[in-house]
Amino acid sequence: SNFVIPNGARVVRRTVFISASAPSKTITERRSAGYQGNWSYSSHNSIVFGYDFEQERGVTDIAPPLRNNHGLFANHQHSVGTRLFFTESVRLEDNSVFHKKATPRFAASYLLTSTTRLKASTGAGISEPSFLQNFAHDPNFIGNRNLRPERSQSVEAGIEQHFFGSHFVTDATLFANRFRDLIVFVSLPAPQPGTWVNLEASRAEGIEWSTRLELSWLRLRGQYTFLDTRVTSAASPASASTGTGQELPRRPRHSGAVDVTAVLRHGFVTLNTTFVGERQDSDGVGFGIVRNPGYQRTDLGGSYSLRPWLDVFIRVQNVFNRRYEEVLGYTALPRNVLAGMTFRWRHR
Repeated sequence: SNFVIPNGARVVRRTVFISASAPSKTITERRSAGYQGNWSYSSHNSIVFGYDFEQERGVTDIAPPLRNNHGLFANHQHSVGTRLFFTESVRLEDNSVFHKKATPRFAASYLLTSTTRLKASTGAGISEPSFLQNFAHDPNFIGNRNLRPERSQSVEAGIEQHFFGSHFVTDATLFANRFRDLIVFVSLPAPQPGTWVNLEASRAEGIEWSTRLELSWLRLRGQYTFLDTRVTSAASPASASTGTGQELPRRPRHSGAVDVTAVLRHGFVTLNTTFVGERQDSDGVGFGIVRNPGYQRTDLGGSYSLRPWLDVFIRVQNVFNRRYEEVLGYTALPRNVLAGMTFRWRHR
């Protein structure tokens, strides 16, 4: 059996994992603080800058790890004339695990006509391993303390088209990502537990398409992603799961979603359907790779304002009680309901 914390049950600033197969636990706490400043030095030119600090502290069965991260960031937005717009940004990280790293990003857009916008961007990114990936201690999987942070380079270009006074908008974007040291989970032959490893090099590229229709009382949104992934370099090129030429695990080739929202006088009702295609996964026992079947899930939710300062809401997830596995071997939640209230308080 699996121990599951249902959607809607949250532990603030804390992630808890408890294994049902053995008495082991991994608890992580995250504390953060930051400052952001905004300076608009003309009607179309501005700079956003700031600093943030994040501390992660773990409690596991084998070690009490601690990780600190200091970040400085700046974002400059400006225009040349009334049609050409630029954004330059940079983030500097000082992390106790991977030390100092800089991640720049550049974006540009051009207003071809009053209803057509061309856009492009490029940038770099970095992501450290999670505490679970570093320090997990379980009969079924163990952490890998030698994991390196993920690094990425991305390029994308697209077009955005507006119709009928922007009531109908469609957007298409081509993208290409190159990864170094991407972190993936691999199963090992029994009785060895699985673990996480770095892939030397991999790629992910494809196209994203989205559209939205907004009327006075009705909003329709749809999006679709075609994704092609491959491992391009690996320490074990012949590996059945992470070898050269294999697809990246748990990345569906086809995915999408459709949202329908009815806007009421004092609230709204939303119906959302998510589509996820089949994808490569691990069998969990080390025999080889398998294909995890695709699925679709429908959620229904709404909110109603009782007072200017009080809303009630309800969300029904997996309305049709579909049985599926986002991660192979771990059944997703059946139909579940989350309800609550939202309070607003303003001080002048």
